[in-house]
Amino acid sequence: MPQHSVVWAADVQNDFTEQWLISDSTRRRLLTDAANAIDRELAVAPETRGRPLPSEPTLRAWRLPQFTPPVSVVFEILSEDRTVRVLRIIIANS
Repeated sequence: MPQHSVVWAADVQNDFTEQWLISDSTRRRLLTDAANAIDRELAVAPETRGRPLPSEPTLRAWRLPQFTPPVSVVFEILSEDRTVRVLRIIIANS
């Protein structure tokens, strides 16, 4: 199955980096693992991840089941470009 490129919106990437920098080692590990899972899992068959948002059907929301505290991501699939763009990451406070 062909791969998609996964890119993060600049503001998402900046916010994520800022959170990583101010976190302790446990939270940093969670953030790193979540980022790796998002990139890895959205690269293959992203249309099978999550569900379309009712208010924005071109966007999808997906809760990554392996993480505690919960990690969710909002993304869009740009089919013609074989690109997935991460628009938001939500990580619940532990």
